[in-house]
Amino acid sequence: MKYDHVDPVEAVLIHQDLNSKFSFGIHWGTFKLTLESYMEPKMKLLELMQSQPNLPKFAVLNIGETAE
Repeated sequence: MKYDHVDPVEAVLIHQDLNSKFSFGIHWGTFKLTLESYMEPKMKLLELMQSQPNLPKFAVLNIGETAE
């Protein structure tokens, strides 16, 4: 899936490169397409966010959750 998707580390790098003020982690936990568990991308992204306290806002919604 490398050519169509980014992993959590790449998502954070893109977020930083774009100087984004707010980003969403999306497209996880819907279909089993890789060898990783459904929740692994979300968990890795949350871990990255916790390890980088200066990271601008990066939200990861639960399945079915919305944001305004």
